[in-house]
Amino acid sequence: MKRLWMLLGLLVASQVYSDEDNTWRAMKYKSFFSLSADIDIKQGDAPAGHVVRTGGLCPRYHYDLYNAQNVFQARGVTRAFSLGFLFSWGMQIDVCDPAGSAIGMIQGQMFTRARAKFYFYNAQGQTTGIAYLNNKTPDFMIVSPNDESLVLAELHGKTYGDLGAWEMKLLEGFDQIDESLLKIFSAFAADYQADFEEPPKVVNQYYFNSNNYNFN
Repeated sequence: MKRLWMLLGLLVASQVYSDEDNTWRAMKYKSFFSLSADIDIKQGDAPAGHVVRTGGLCPRYHYDLYNAQNVFQARGVTRAFSLGFLFSWGMQIDVCDPAGSAIGMIQGQMFTRARAKFYFYNAQGQTTGIAYLNNKTPDFMIVSPNDESLVLAELHGKTYGDLGAWEMKLLEGFDQIDESLLKIFSAFAADYQADFEEPPKVVNQYYFNSNNYNFN
């Protein structure tokens, strides 16, 4: 009986470790007057890297990805001449390695019934994933382009004023998308957190003034 409980404990512990190993959290920090932003990436309480976004009063942003040892890994560059200049859902981000070689691209789509839809491409231009924004909440579901019933990852967002926290949960088959693209996409979502929240509904209120009517 004691061995059974030990075995169950090991199974639970391994599942917890597996969940933490396949989940990271991206949190954005930005001072009010700064033209840059820092997005920390953590797995549990352990640092898993960070992204520095530079560019403020220009249509071109750089998202520089570093690992936990502060080694530069990849750069995402937004395209100046795209719908992303006006709308976050139309953003196009080219991702390259430190040598400048292409890793892939993230591209927002115009024609979709979702509030936002992004395609992930590899260096050969092949689609490796599709991200759909939930119609009511700041949550993305990333699916396989070959079978959209196969969920590769989930990105859940929560906002606290100027602070945004986005949690990426990697599921089976997620590795068909380059991890650099997923981390830069998480940082991009945290950077544009307000744009991915559901806009507040306008409620029309009507006031009845009894002084305007004679009930006698």
